[in-house]
Amino acid sequence: MPSHDLNAMEGAALLARLEAEPHRFTLFAALRLIEQAFAAQPRLGESRKASDDAVRLGQVAHLSFAPCDVAEAGTTADGRFSLGQYAFGVFGPNGALPLHLTELAYDLRRQKEDPTIVDFVNLFQHRLISLFYRAWAEAEPAVSGDRPASDRFRTYVGALIGLTPDASSDAHPAETVCDDAMLSRAGLFAAQTCSADGLENVLADYFGVPVEIRQFVGAWLEIPADLRCRLGRPDAATLGVNATLGEATWQCQHQFEIVLGPLSRTAFVDFLPGARGLDALTALVRFYTNDEWAWQLRLRLQDVEIPGIALGAGASPLGWMSWLGMRRGAPAEVVVQAPARSAPGATVGGAPEHATAPIDRYSPGLRLGGDAGLNQHDGYQ
Repeated sequence: MPSHDLNAMEGAALLARLEAEPHRFTLFAALRLIEQAFAAQPRLGESRKASDDAVRLGQVAHLSFAPCDVAEAGTTADGRFSLGQYAFGVFGPNGALPLHLTELAYDLRRQKEDPTIVDFVNLFQHRLISLFYRAWAEAEPAVSGDRPASDRFRTYVGALIGLTPDASSDAHPAETVCDDAMLSRAGLFAAQTCSADGLENVLADYFGVPVEIRQFVGAWLEIPADLRCRLGRPDAATLGVNATLGEATWQCQHQFEIVLGPLSRTAFVDFLPGARGLDALTALVRFYTNDEWAWQLRLRLQDVEIPGIALGAGASPLGWMSWLGMRRGAPAEVVVQAPARSAPGATVGGAPEHATAPIDRYSPGLRLGGDAGLNQHDGYQ
């Protein structure tokens, strides 16, 4: 069944197929198709009067058990689309009216070409069929999504992850990641615990690149001045219990690392500071973790994509895309410290509104080894 992005050409082609082969469609499928093809009209069952509907619905009087749902479809003399069906109504062997009334209506239409009885009854059945379809469609998320502006299920699913139209949060990714991408991964975002596997799945599925999450990545944490050990103070720390030397402490439980790659050159550049890929990744990570941990990004460039050094216009930026010599056999790596927040005005679908993000928001760390993991001697603070 077509989705809500059904264009005019597709709609016309499917309506033509419905007219040519109505027996191939179920009643609900045909009505959903008509609703999509006439998107400017009210939904079936929600109009205030029948003239507002895009289609005229009715039942074809018959005396046999129906072989299909839809009997006929086409355009009437006044230019309105019409659909006759067997599945729902008061005529026929399964209808509410006595069978002799169905026989009378059938004979008048077949023998004398007089559809008066059928047309009169269909004045009422049009609304009944519309409401019957609306009762089914209200419980179908896919049908509700055909018109995003009035899709209730988007609100229901979004409420599970805090993604509602009136949501206002610094971690809200609406500026950089479209709502559909968030809603399709609501099961992961709504989990009570944030796991490394969950974040891997979110990022790998969204960006389509290899992703690895390294947990317990060490970093230096500055000790506040009033908590540092000083001799001669009555509240000084106890040796062997809580005494520390220096202004920082090495901790591993507050930070993780996201490893992307090996990447092509195009994908690699898209995750450098100021690029839309990094802003989208930052928004997704902050939304998933709720800023509970610090993190950094490690980009791996395929060895065959490593550019040679060049001077002048078009040269690769120093510290990000510059390597001395040509290397083979191991990917080149660049470490990007997580920014305080993503760049404003950036979108996944297009370039940022401004040329680049401030470069000093990030801390580059060049890695030329194949698997140069962080350790205490890296000295990141």
